[in-house]
Amino acid sequence: MTFRNNQCPVCGRTFTDEDDIVVCPECGTPHHRVCWEQYGHCANRARHGNYQYVNTAPPEDDGERERGEKRPSQRLEWTCKSCGRENPVDAESCEYCGAPRPFAARVRMAAETMEDPGTVPPNVMVDGIPAEEEAQFIGPGATRYLFRFIEMDKRDAKVSWNWGAALFGPFWCFYRKMYSVGLLYLLVMVIVAIICIPAGFGEYIKGALNLMTGTMDYTSLVEYISSNSPTMAPWQEAVSYAVRVVMSIALGLFGNYLYRGKVKKSILRIRELASDMETYYYLLARKGRVSIAMPILFAILYGYIQSFAMMGFALLLGL
Repeated sequence: MTFRNNQCPVCGRTFTDEDDIVVCPECGTPHHRVCWEQYGHCANRARHGNYQYVNTAPPEDDGERERGEKRPSQRLEWTCKSCGRENPVDAESCEYCGAPRPFAARVRMAAETMEDPGTVPPNVMVDGIPAEEEAQFIGPGATRYLFRFIEMDKRDAKVSWNWGAALFGPFWCFYRKMYSVGLLYLLVMVIVAIICIPAGFGEYIKGALNLMTGTMDYTSLVEYISSNSPTMAPWQEAVSYAVRVVMSIALGLFGNYLYRGKVKKSILRIRELASDMETYYYLLARKGRVSIAMPILFAILYGYIQSFAMMGFALLLGL
C-alpha cells in the first residue's frame, strides 16, 4: 500500500515510496518508523475508538491520463459530532440528524477548493497535527492561521506578517492567550517608561502628594504645574518612539511563528491529558480559542503598573 501525499503525524513530512513506514494497528495511521519509535505510540492515540485514518494517496496511474494533467483530489468527509456519521465535505448540516457542520470542517473544504489544490495536502496536516484539531484549538480565524502555518512550513520560514499583532501588540497576545509574550511586552514598555521619565515629573508627583496631605493648596499646585510642566528630552522621545515601532514590527513579523509554536505545544500537552475524544475536544476548546477579558485586564494592569513604577522611580530620584 502506498501513502504518497500523506504526511507523518509526528514530523509532518510527506511520505515517499522509499520511506520505512509503520502503520498503527488500531486506527491505521502511518508513521515513519523513526518517528514511531521516537514518539513511543500512535500520534492519534487520543482519538482511538471511533476514529479511522483515511489514506489520501492518489490512485495509481492507469496510463490513460495525459502527461501533466492533474489528478482529481479525493473528497474528504466530516464527522457529525452529534451522531458520529460521515457527511460530504460541502454539506452545511448533518444529512442524518440535522446538526450543523463543525467549524473545523471548513478548513478541509477550504483546502480542496483552492485554485491550486496541490499546494495543500488533501488531509491537511499542520506540524504533524490534523488541521481539524488545530482549528478546534485556534477558534476564530482558524482557516487564515492554518494556511499561514502551512505556507511558513513550505518556505521553512519564521517570518510571516500579522497585522493584528503589529497594530494591537500585547492586546493581540492576551487575546490569543499568549500570556508570556504579552507580559514580556509589558515589562519592556514599563522599563522604557521609567527610562523616559519626563524632567520634573518627580516634583510634579511630590506636589500632588502635598495636595493630598494638605501641605499645599490647590491654587499653589496649579501655579506650580503651569510653570514647571514635566517635559521629555528629545532623546527620550526618540527612544520611546523607536522602541514602540521596533516592538510593533517584531511582533508583526514573528507573531505567527510564536503563535504556531504555542498551538503545537499546547495540543501535544492536551493529548497527554485527555483520556477520550470527548475530553480531548473539550480541552482543545477550553484551553485554546481566544479571550476577551484578558486584553481588558491587561490594559488596566499596564496603566497601573506603569504609573506606579514611574511615580516610585521619580520620587526615588528626587530624594
